[in-house]
Amino acid sequence: MTKITSVEVGQATEGETRARRSVLSPNELLTTPIESVKTVYDILIYSSKTYGKKPALGFRKTESIVEEEKEVTKIVNGETIKEKKTWKYFQLSGYSYLSHLEVLEQATDIGAGLIQLGLNKDLKLSIYTFTNVNWFLVAHGCFSQSITLTTAYDTLGEENILYSMNESEAYAIFTHTTLLPTLKKVADRLVSVKHVIYDGELEGNILEEIKSVNPNINYITLDEVKKLGKDNPVKPNPPEPQDICCIMYTSGSTGNPKGVMLTHANIIASLAGTNKKYGSIFTQEDTYLAYLPFAHVLEFAAEQSFLFHGITIGFGTVKTLTDASVRNCSGDIREFKPSIFGGVPAVYEMIKKDVLSKVNAASMPMQRMFYGAFRTKRYLRDKGLPTGFLDRLVFSKVQQQFGGRIRVAFSGGAPIFKETHEFITIVLAPLVLGYGMTENTGPATLMTPDETTCENWGIAGSLYPCVEIKLVDVPDAGYFSTNKPHSQGEVWLRGPIVSKGYFKNPKLTEETFTKDGWLQTGDIGEFTEAGSLKIIDRKKNLVKLAHGEYIALEKLESVYRSTLHVANICVFADSLQRKPVAVIIPIEARVNELAKENGVEGKSFEELCDDKKIVKAVLKECHEQAKRADLKPAEYLGTIVLVSDEWTPQNGLLTAANKLKRAGLEKKYKDAIDRMYADFGTTYSGFAYANVSNPEICTNDSWPGKFGEYKTSTALQYDTFYRKVEAWGYPALAKRPNRSSEIVTPSMNPTVTNNFNTPMTVPKPVELFKLHLGDMAKGEKPILPKEIGYKRAITDYLREMETILSIWPGIDFLKNVLLVLTVPAEFSNQAKEIMKQCVNDAGLSTRKLEFTTEPEAAAIYCMKYFKEQFTNAVGSSFLTVDIGGGTVDLTKRKIRDNHTLDEISESTGDFCGGSYVDKEFLKFIEEKIGEIAMKQLRQNSYGQLQYLVQEFCRRIKLPFTGNPDEFKEYELDIEEVCPVLKQYVHGLERTILEYDEWIISISYENVKAMFDPVVEKILKLIENQISKEGEFISSIFLVGGFSESIYLQTRIKEEFSSLVLNISVPPQPIAAVVRGGVDYGLNFGIIRSRVLKFTYGVMVNPVFDDFKDPIERKKADGRIYKFFRLAERGTQVKVNQEFSSYFIPSAERDTRIRFPVYITTAQNATYVDESGMRLLGNLTIDLPEPELGFKRRIFFSLTFGQAEIRANAKNVKTGRSYGTTFELNFLEE
Repeated sequence: MTKITSVEVGQATEGETRARRSVLSPNELLTTPIESVKTVYDILIYSSKTYGKKPALGFRKTESIVEEEKEVTKIVNGETIKEKKTWKYFQLSGYSYLSHLEVLEQATDIGAGLIQLGLNKDLKLSIYTFTNVNWFLVAHGCFSQSITLTTAYDTLGEENILYSMNESEAYAIFTHTTLLPTLKKVADRLVSVKHVIYDGELEGNILEEIKSVNPNINYITLDEVKKLGKDNPVKPNPPEPQDICCIMYTSGSTGNPKGVMLTHANIIASLAGTNKKYGSIFTQEDTYLAYLPFAHVLEFAAEQSFLFHGITIGFGTVKTLTDASVRNCSGDIREFKPSIFGGVPAVYEMIKKDVLSKVNAASMPMQRMFYGAFRTKRYLRDKGLPTGFLDRLVFSKVQQQFGGRIRVAFSGGAPIFKETHEFITIVLAPLVLGYGMTENTGPATLMTPDETTCENWGIAGSLYPCVEIKLVDVPDAGYFSTNKPHSQGEVWLRGPIVSKGYFKNPKLTEETFTKDGWLQTGDIGEFTEAGSLKIIDRKKNLVKLAHGEYIALEKLESVYRSTLHVANICVFADSLQRKPVAVIIPIEARVNELAKENGVEGKSFEELCDDKKIVKAVLKECHEQAKRADLKPAEYLGTIVLVSDEWTPQNGLLTAANKLKRAGLEKKYKDAIDRMYADFGTTYSGFAYANVSNPEICTNDSWPGKFGEYKTSTALQYDTFYRKVEAWGYPALAKRPNRSSEIVTPSMNPTVTNNFNTPMTVPKPVELFKLHLGDMAKGEKPILPKEIGYKRAITDYLREMETILSIWPGIDFLKNVLLVLTVPAEFSNQAKEIMKQCVNDAGLSTRKLEFTTEPEAAAIYCMKYFKEQFTNAVGSSFLTVDIGGGTVDLTKRKIRDNHTLDEISESTGDFCGGSYVDKEFLKFIEEKIGEIAMKQLRQNSYGQLQYLVQEFCRRIKLPFTGNPDEFKEYELDIEEVCPVLKQYVHGLERTILEYDEWIISISYENVKAMFDPVVEKILKLIENQISKEGEFISSIFLVGGFSESIYLQTRIKEEFSSLVLNISVPPQPIAAVVRGGVDYGLNFGIIRSRVLKFTYGVMVNPVFDDFKDPIERKKADGRIYKFFRLAERGTQVKVNQEFSSYFIPSAERDTRIRFPVYITTAQNATYVDESGMRLLGNLTIDLPEPELGFKRRIFFSLTFGQAEIRANAKNVKTGRSYGTTFELNFLEE
C-alpha cells in the first residue's frame, strides 16, 4: 500500500495544482526545531550546553608532503615517449577533535577578534576557502557578533571572486594561503576590503607580492585574530531571526554570480524540517564526513543540522578522501569511518563504475555471486526482510572502502540516474535524494531511508514540513496540472525557508519571487501517487527539436553520465535539429579497454578520442543506456564527440559547484559544427559546404584527376578480384584504346595474364548503380558485375568520396559535420533507408545525416537566384526542373516574405535524365553492329563501351544545339574509339562496316532522334505541372547537369514561353542542388510547407453491417476494417500542421485502443486491405474505466514535421497523452 507523504491545502486555481504540505505538519509550516533555537548562533549555544565535551569537529594535520617520481609512457603519433613526472601526496595525522564547548570558545574568540579589526553588524566578511574546520569556526565567529558573511567558492575564477566581493562590499576576507596567488590577481581592484585573514603555511614570497599589489589591505593570520579576541574579549552580540545570516553567491552557469540573501530564520526553518524528518533517525553516535563545498547551501545547512543533533563532523578534502591519494596513512574516509556520507551524483556514478569494472573483470563465479546477491537483496529490501547477511558475505568489501559504518548516504545538487540510485542503495547504503536550491535554503524535499524502495528510484523525496509546493502549467512544453496520471508543471515553493531575494538585484528578485511569497524554481516536477515530488525537467534546459518534441538536457545528461565509459557529458540540442548531440569526456581506462577490443591499441588517449571505432563503441553504449532508461526516440543521441580535455571552474567550463557551464562548453565545441550537402548523383556527384558561424557556401571543385569541375563521375574501378577500389570518379572512366597496336590493356580488355600466364578477368568500370534504387522495371536497370551488388557499389563510392570530405580544411568530419544527402523525389522510403545504411557502412555518420529531395534543394537555390534577379520575388511562384543524369524532378514553390518556401502542388518526376539520351545513342549503335555484338561488348569490354559513350557525350551530345545549320555530320571511327568491337561484329553488319572502313556516320536527324524521346518526356512533365490548378507560375528554372543542353533549353522555351514570363538557367546549374542543400542544412525552417504525396489515415473496425457492407470484406471477428482518412494526398501541409479527429472504443468494455496508421496513393480509399495500402505504424493507448463504455472519447492526431510524422492520442476523460514518431525521411516519400 502506498504511504502518503503529503496532503493538499488551500483553494484550487486554474492552471496550477493545489499546494501540498508534508503530512508531518499539514496545518502549519515549521519555523523552529525547539523554542530556544531561533538563530544560527542559538545552535552553537544549544549544542555546547547539550553535548558539552562530546567531540563536535574533527580535523587532520599535514605532517609532510611525499614526492614520488614516476615514469609516464605516452604514445604520440604512434611513437612511444617516456617522461618522468613528480607526483605529490599528503601524509596526514589522525583526526584531532574540538568538543562542542571548545567550538563555542574558539568561535567567540574569533568573533571578538573581528570586532577588534573593525567589523560590526553593518559590515560583511567574505569566506573564500575550501571546506575545513576553520571555515566553520570563522562562520560561527561572525554569527556571534551578528556579522553577515558572504560566500565564495574556492574554485571561482578571479572575475567572479572580484564581482561577489565588490558587490557585497566585503570589509574582510578569510582565505587559505594556497588561494593567495588567485587573490593577488584581483587585490588592486578590491574596493572595500580592509583585512585579509589567512590560514595555512606561506610558500615563497607570496605575502610580500600580494602586499605590493594593494598595500592598503592588512594581512593577518587566523591565529592572530583568535589571540586578539582572547586578549580583548567582547560580549557576544546575538543576531535577530530576520537578520541576514549570509549572502550565498551561487555559481551560475551564465552571467555573474547571484547573491542569495538567507536570514537566520531561513536557516532555522530548514533545521526544523530536518529535525522533524530525521530527529528520530539521527543518533549521537553518528559521524559525518564534510568535504563538499561549504559555500554550497546544502552543505552549509546540513552541517548546522549535524551540530544541533550532536553528530560529530570530520573534515576532509577531495584530494585526500581515498587511500590512493595519500601516503603512509589512510584516506579521510577509512580514517574517519563516517556513518553518514554526502555526495553529488558524479561521486556516486564513479563509485558505481569503479565497482562494476572490478566485478566485470572478476571470474565468472564471482560475477554470478555479486549479481545474484544484488538481485536477492533488492527483492528482500522491497519485501521489508533482513539483508545483513548479504552485506557480510558479498558487499562488505565495497562498504569497507568507505569505512564500513555508512548507514545512510545523501545526494543532491543535480539529478541522478535511477539505476545508480538503486545500485548505491543495494551495494553501499540507502541513498536518499533531496531537491532544493540556494533560494530555499537547501532541501525542500528529502527522502528518508525507508523511502528508498523500487517505486521511489529517482524521485526527489517527500516534502519538508517547512515548505509548501505547487505545480504551475507550462503549456508550451505540455506540462499541465491536469495531466494524468500525475500532475505536472513548474515547481513553485513557499514557506519560511524561502529567501528574501537577491542582494542588490531587485529586478531578478521580482522575476523570481512572487508578491505572495512563491519562489518560481524553473524546474519541472510531478507529484507521485504518494504525494512526493519528482523532478522531470529543467525549464530553461527544455529544448524543442525540429519535429516539435521537447527534450530536457539535464535529464539526458544524468542518464548518459551513468554509462560506464562516460566521465562527464554535456548534451546540446537546438530547434533546427532532430536529435540531441553530446560532448563526452570518456574514462581513459575504459577507452583503453575499447582500444584493445577494437584493435586500435598503440594510440594516445587524445588519438583514441578521435578514433571512429572508439566513438562508435561509446555511442552504441549510450544508445543501450538510453534503451535501459526507456528514453523516447527523440532523446537518443544523434552523434557524440569524445574529448580528452579537462572541464574545470578555472577554465570556465564548470561552475564553482562543478555544474556544467553550457554556454562556455557550447562556445568551445559547437562553433565548428558545420552543415554539408552531398549530391550523390546517378552519373555525376558533388558536394558543397559552409560553416555555421560564417555561412558562405563553397562548392568543391577539386577531384581526383580533375580540377575546376563542380562534379565528378559516379563511377568506380575495382581491382582484378573486386576486393578494393583502385580508382573512382574521373580516373575510373575508361581511357582511349590503343588503336595502332590494338593490344588491349587491362583497363578495357576482358582478360589479361598474370605471372603464370593464366587468363584473368579484368573488372570493368562500375557506374549507374544508383539507378537500382529507383522504381524501374528490372530490365531497365543497369547490369552490374555479379561480384558487386548495387549496395556495395554505393557504399564504396561514398567511402571514396569521404576521402575528399574528410580532408576538408580544419574540420573533423565525424565530429563536426552534418551531412545532408540528396535523393530524387521519386525514391521510396525503402530506397532512402538503403542509402542511410550505405552511408553508415561507408563510415560516414548517419547520426548526423539529413535527407532532402533534389528538387527541394534546387528550389531553395533558385529562390535565392530569383530574389537576386527580381525585386518583386516575394509572393511569386516558380517551377524548378532538376534535370540530372538519371532522374528529372519537378517542384512548384511559392516564395514567402520571411525567405521561406511553400510547395503548392504535388512534386513529380520520372527516369528521363541525360543518361537516357546515351541509351538512345547505344540503341543507334546496336542497329549498326547487331544485338549480339552489343551484348558481347557490354559484357566483355565494358571499358570500351564506356569510352564510346564518353566520346558521344563530348563530341555530339554536349555541343548539340538543335540548329541543323550548326551541325556537321560526325564520323565515329570504331577502330579509334572502340576497336574491340571488330571482334564481336559478324555477318551483314560486319560486311557493311568493313566496306565503310569501320566508320559510322551520325547525322543531324540521328542525333535529334536520340534527344527527342527524352526531351518529349521532360516537356510532358513540365506541361503537367503548369496545367495543374492553382498559382500562376511566373518562372521556370532549369538546373542539373542536363539542363545545360542548349537543345533542351530551346525546346522548353519554344513550348512554354507564351505561358511563363521567365525561363532561365541559374548560374552553376550543375551545382544548384548541392548549394541549395547547404542552405537547407543551415536552416531547416526554410521549407514552410510540402504537398502530401500520400493519403494518411487510421484503421477503424466497426461491427459489420449486413445491409451496407460488402460481404467479401467481413472478417472472422464479425467486423470490417475500414480506412478513416485524416490527411488527403495533394494537401498542402505546413511543417508541424496537425490533422485530427475524435474516436470511441470499438467495443464497450475495451481497456485499450489501437490506432494503426495507414498510407495510400489513392485519394478515395475505403478499406485498409485495398491494393496499395501500407501500414505505417501503430499507437496503442490505455482506456481505464470500462464501465463508461462508449462515453470515453479519444482525441487522435497526425502532425507532419520536417522529417517525421508524429501520432498523438489523448484520453479526453483522464487527460493522459500518448505519442509516437514515425521516422520517415521526408513527407513526399
